[in-house]
Amino acid sequence: MTDLVQLTLRAGSGGHGQVSFRREKYVPKGGPDGGDGGDGGSLILCATLAKSSLSHLSGVKTIKAQTGQTGMGKKRAGKKGDDLIIEVPVGTQVWLLAESAQAKWRWQRCGLAPIKRRDVKFSCYQRDWRGLETELDINKEVPIANDWLKPDEAQPIRSTREHGRVLVELLEADQQVLICQGGFGGRGNVHFKSSAQTTPLKAERGTDGEKRRVILELKLLADIGLVGLPSVGKSTLLSVLTPARPKVGAYPFTTLQPNLGIIKGSDLEMVIADVPGLIEGASLGKGLGLDFLRHVEHCRGLVFMLALDEAQVMDESQSPVQKANILIGQYQTLVQELNNYHASLREKEKLIVVNKIDLYPQDLVVAISQVIEQKLNIKPILISAHQHQGLKELLAQLMRFVVKKPKNIMNAILPSIK
Repeated sequence: MTDLVQLTLRAGSGGHGQVSFRREKYVPKGGPDGGDGGDGGSLILCATLAKSSLSHLSGVKTIKAQTGQTGMGKKRAGKKGDDLIIEVPVGTQVWLLAESAQAKWRWQRCGLAPIKRRDVKFSCYQRDWRGLETELDINKEVPIANDWLKPDEAQPIRSTREHGRVLVELLEADQQVLICQGGFGGRGNVHFKSSAQTTPLKAERGTDGEKRRVILELKLLADIGLVGLPSVGKSTLLSVLTPARPKVGAYPFTTLQPNLGIIKGSDLEMVIADVPGLIEGASLGKGLGLDFLRHVEHCRGLVFMLALDEAQVMDESQSPVQKANILIGQYQTLVQELNNYHASLREKEKLIVVNKIDLYPQDLVVAISQVIEQKLNIKPILISAHQHQGLKELLAQLMRFVVKKPKNIMNAILPSIK
């Protein structure tokens, strides 16, 4: 799944106004008739439920909107540039890396709201009888920035934390954002005619379109995020609780992309995200951590899935208490990596689930429950996703992340997983 792309966005510049005079037979003094330049096209981001990833933008480096056409004689205005609508999935976050002076100028005044023509100052030029152009009034408020791009455009980016700032977040379907506004077309010389100046040689330049280089980062919108070390059974649990069918295998890193599953009830639904296995150092870029940690930020609650592998269960050199401490170590590793990635994850509601209890002897099951509750002050839920054990209690606890009365959805789901 493509969930991180870097794009250079360029809106179209406005067309220049025309310096022209009416020339007709038997009309020696036709007067000015230079038309206005057309406005440049804008770039608009639109959130849609029809897209589930950013794969349609993979490999795209630059997106440009049309430039406005220059004005023409006989008071004919230049054609406007067409706007471009870029569809992105709901949950896309836009990080700003660089922007032109025009884009920064608009942001400082009105954010991402469109700026009005009356608020813009236009540069003017004059064309003499020989056709030579001379710059007149130069707009110094918005200088032309030719060096707005940074030299590391081709550098791959795995995390946005060290790059730029968040410009906007699209969290609702059909939400639209004017990411780059097109330039305005300049006025032709017909607008500068007066009783004192009957043959104006002056017209306006079109303004430049905005330019931005951004990172689009997709974060899954889920109610529950399943996090855990590799091979603890997250994908198996997701396939049992929901119609989702993620890849399941008896080896680490079977899941190479986040999977979503939906638990549907009579009048509500709950979305669960299976975040691929994290390892120690994931917040520093080890393994696949940075590729997937972003997806837990929007979850309402986090389920920490813990499990002992078969070798640990069969190890007779360790007592049940020592084996329970292994699970506590797994939990502490996951919490540390999440906290290192983003401080806001500390405030998420947490649930501890110990999986694969069908493989554990009874004394180990008792020790796990007692030790975890005593040391972490959290009562763990003991389940076997493979054998469908403990799922009723798990569903009851998951519902508190979404609704206060979970009976409707539990009665709808439990018969299918018994």
